[in-house]
Amino acid sequence: ASQMYMNTANQANIQATDLNNQLYMARYIREHVNNKNSKDQLLPANSGINSPIIEQQINDYNEKMLQRNSLVANSSAENPLAQDMDKNLSEMRTAIVKSIDNQVNTLNTQIRGLRGIEGASTSRLSSNPKQAQHLLSVERQQKVKEALYLFLLQKREENELSQAFTAYNTRVVTSPTGEMKPTSPDRKRILLAAILVGLLLPVIIIYIRENMNTKVRGRKDIEKLTIPFVGEIPLHYKPKSKWPWQRWIDKVKKKKEKDTETYEIVVKPKSRNVINEAFRVVRTNMEFMSGADHTNKVVMITSVNPGSGKTFLTMNIATSFAIKNKKVICIDLDMRRA
Repeated sequence: ASQMYMNTANQANIQATDLNNQLYMARYIREHVNNKNSKDQLLPANSGINSPIIEQQINDYNEKMLQRNSLVANSSAENPLAQDMDKNLSEMRTAIVKSIDNQVNTLNTQIRGLRGIEGASTSRLSSNPKQAQHLLSVERQQKVKEALYLFLLQKREENELSQAFTAYNTRVVTSPTGEMKPTSPDRKRILLAAILVGLLLPVIIIYIRENMNTKVRGRKDIEKLTIPFVGEIPLHYKPKSKWPWQRWIDKVKKKKEKDTETYEIVVKPKSRNVINEAFRVVRTNMEFMSGADHTNKVVMITSVNPGSGKTFLTMNIATSFAIKNKKVICIDLDMRRA
């Protein structure tokens, strides 16, 4: 029975010692996390805490800290990305502290239970000789100290190895080189492209307008259709008033004369200007086209759109024939405006 109680007390003592070691490391990790001077340092990778959750949190924290320190080394702590990482690391430290607090409470509960079992077994050995009790006490203390020493020695070696492998293993091979000017956007290429577009765009627009335009714009357009060409009449513009008040008077006159609109006759006897000569050429060609017997004496003038100059041409062609002592009659056949 004494041997059984002794074994039970030893097993409870060993388990309590292991839990005490875990409790010691948990408190050490918590103090390390709460220490403001070590907030930029890595946490011990092998904490000795028998909790996969805390171990994973510490590993994630160390990886995040390595990324943050690498970013700060290449830029500065004022970098927005570094500040975001600092915020995330602070939240991770808070979560680790909460997990460690829960683990500490659990370990304390387990240790109290094991100490109770050990105390009960020891009390039952009180009937044994004092020498056995003394040897049991010495043996227990020796095992506790030995286990604690070996555990701390192992953790120190593991932490040293972890620090050696997780330290920065990067170095600058070649210094960065480059120009101070930005590589993009390329102003020369943009300017060249703008010049090309500026040259090609008008050409394309002109080409499309020329091909899509079906209006008669000159003598060549009529000759392409194999239609007899009588003549060309230059454009005639009425002289515009020079002063604004004169233009206003002209507008008032036009409103009053709207119902009795008259058309200007530019053909004058013995006039040698360009438009008079043009109407004479038209008159001569019309006489030539009427034949030698002059049987074609009726000429009809029309156009596709209103305001094209039908009345102007009719009045001045008739006047050019009248100047030549020809009998001419003009009939307005415009059903809407006649």
